[in-house]
Amino acid sequence: MMSAGIDTGDILVTSEVTIAEDDTAHSLNSRCYAAGLDSFAALIAQIEAGTLAPQPQDPAGRRYFAGTKRPAGAGYLDFTRPAADLARLVRALDFGGYRNPLGLPRLLLGTQTLFVREAALAGPSGDAAPGKVMQVSGDSLSVATPDGTLRLSRIVDTAGRPAALHTRVSEGDTLPALDPAQAAEAQARAEDLARHQDFWRARLAKAQPVTVPLAAPATNAPDWSGETLTLPEGCDRDTARAILAARALQGAGRWRGRHRLSRRHTRRRRRSAGHCRAPGAAGL
Repeated sequence: MMSAGIDTGDILVTSEVTIAEDDTAHSLNSRCYAAGLDSFAALIAQIEAGTLAPQPQDPAGRRYFAGTKRPAGAGYLDFTRPAADLARLVRALDFGGYRNPLGLPRLLLGTQTLFVREAALAGPSGDAAPGKVMQVSGDSLSVATPDGTLRLSRIVDTAGRPAALHTRVSEGDTLPALDPAQAAEAQARAEDLARHQDFWRARLAKAQPVTVPLAAPATNAPDWSGETLTLPEGCDRDTARAILAARALQGAGRWRGRHRLSRRHTRRRRRSAGHCRAPGAAGL
């Protein structure tokens, strides 16, 4: 039943859902939704018979997680933990094709961060030290933990592309781990960024990508060229950035004809013009 507090209303109907050994957040959520829909038949029957029996919730053992709360260490896998714990973490952060509100499990390879989509126990690891790479194959690798080997699969880069692991790691390597201070800092930063996530999701959803003429996947070493623009005397940094952006758009075919800066930007330029001391040049 609805009440003024958060999740404090009385319970009318309950339905237990068993958590399977291989459940993910997606599969468990799906079964919970199905159980909730099925329970409406019992609820309607009680309403019709006038036999509703509200039961107060038991707050004992309840824990509260804020919307910005993130997994320990921002989800970076710590291979000093048992393999089963890490496999459960990966499954708990698997929301299928739906929006993931918490983040993906992270794997640190050198200074690069990759994301793990699947994990499974893969037998004993012998006397291998935690974090030792036991096997590399395609977009998956097997890593030693204190109580066995964990196979990590569907590893992708930050753009969501399958990671070319053979160019990043070899069998016998030991994967780096965050120390406690680094893990705490990573989690704090992730939770701070989470406060602005909805804002940037909405902005990025409306972003218009720039189509660069003649752009194509690189097959050879890049052949860079440069262009120097002389900026008007007295312009501030914001105006300089706007000029560079306009020139880049013009080169991309996205800026045609005569355009003026917005009135708001023009007013800002007038207020700040006195801070420029001399003409400048900027490189593209």
